[in-house]
Order: sequence, then C-alpha cells, then structure tokens
Amino acid sequence: MEVLPWMWRGGCIIRSAFLGKIKEAYDNNPSITNLLLDPFFKDKIEKAQSGWRNIISAAAMNGLQFQLCHPLLDILMATVAKAACQSITGSA
Repeated sequence: MEVLPWMWRGGCIIRSAFLGKIKEAYDNNPSITNLLLDPFFKDKIEKAQSGWRNIISAAAMNGLQFQLCHPLLDILMATVAKAACQSITGSA
C-alpha cells in the first residue's frame, strides 16, 4: 500500500503535500490498516469535525439540503470510532 501515494503523485490534483503525508503514515507504520489511526490524519479530522457539524446544522436551520454531507459525516465518525477501538484493542 505504501507505494500508492507515489504512483499518483505526478498527476493527482491534491499533489505532493497530502500524498506525502499518506506516504509518511505508511513509513511510520507499514501495517497501518486505516489512515485515521495515523496522528496527522486523526488530528485533521478531529479539528475539522466541529466546523463540518456547524455548517450542516446552519444549512438545516435555514432550510438548505446538504444531501450528501450529513451521511458522509456519519460514515466518517463511525470510521473514526472504529479506528479508535482498533487502536485500543489492537485488532484490525
């Protein structure tokens, strides 16, 4: 898996900054099963979560539909919770 970030590096729209962090996560832990177990990605998601929730709430309060954002947030939070459990129990 650790070679995937480098395969995309040249032509990917997110380019090297983000892909470098993916490679760094695999370099730090070659057996990582979820990038949310990596401190960099975990921190980014935790910091963005509140803002994401505020935007979805404000949209709902103003009658706007974010048809994909709310389910995606639910999936992301379930993934974060699963990753946290995996890091505690050591299971994959």
